[in-house]
Amino acid sequence: PLILRKKTARDMWVVLEQMYGQKKTAIRTYQVMKTVYGIRQGTSSVAEYYGALKAKWEELDYHSDIPWHCPHDQALYVAHEWENRVFLFLAGLNDEFEGVRSQILNSGEVSSIEDVYSCVEAEEQRRLVTKEGKRELVPYNERSALVSRGPGGPSRSLRRCTHCKKTGHTVDYCWDLHPEKKGNRGRSLPGRTPVSEVQASSGEKVSISADQLRELRAYLGRLDVNKTETSEATTANHALAAIGNQGNSSVGEWIVDSGATHHMTGNPKLFHEYKLSSGRERVSLADGSSTCVAGEGTLFLLNKFHVQGALHVPQFPLNLLS
Repeated sequence: PLILRKKTARDMWVVLEQMYGQKKTAIRTYQVMKTVYGIRQGTSSVAEYYGALKAKWEELDYHSDIPWHCPHDQALYVAHEWENRVFLFLAGLNDEFEGVRSQILNSGEVSSIEDVYSCVEAEEQRRLVTKEGKRELVPYNERSALVSRGPGGPSRSLRRCTHCKKTGHTVDYCWDLHPEKKGNRGRSLPGRTPVSEVQASSGEKVSISADQLRELRAYLGRLDVNKTETSEATTANHALAAIGNQGNSSVGEWIVDSGATHHMTGNPKLFHEYKLSSGRERVSLADGSSTCVAGEGTLFLLNKFHVQGALHVPQFPLNLLS
């Protein structure tokens, strides 16, 4: 009704603009500004985050209709506006980009939004490449021990605890949640004698039978002449406890595990030849933890067999033949 009596189309558009134009522009500008100041990177990539901001900035520019009379003042205003947008972009980045954010702000002169985005996006790509490299590569000084594929199922290294995020065990056998299982190191594999069963209830050493002793001698003999290793299934079924007090033979219990990568012991007195480690080498255990290697040397077992390349791991409670 308000435009029906207007004589020309221009008069009608003037009335419509007065009624709806300014009102709609102000409301939309307010909505866009509110959205812009609430945008954060969150789980988005840098490209997605920058794209969301840029779309809102373009919409703001569309609704902006400032009549400039001095080109110099307009240039200063535009430069100041884009500087504020650079600050807004940096403020919404995740904390992992604090380093590159500080570098940009401390450079003295604020770069253009395109240069800032390029710098941050390059840092994101570098982090992704580094993270992928760490996932695929095994550290040179990390030696894996007690991670084997036995008859009981898949490799322990493939297991991952959903509680502590460590590999080598599941949440059902996590020491953080089940400290009572720490004594026997969780569930034993089928066909393998648990370490806790090697000792008698009184704490005394279990005597070894003559057949077991002959089997251990035969196994060590195969190590000594570098013949073909016994199958993992056969070796894993014999966790033998070697008796000490036989001259200068190694004293204590010995566990035979062909799945381990190195011979290991925590007792330095068992070494016939010994040299200190560099201090940087570590071994990873089946429970997901790691510990330092103090040295490496040769063991002398049963007054006859030399076992070379054995690691001295002070925190390792067992004597292990791989």
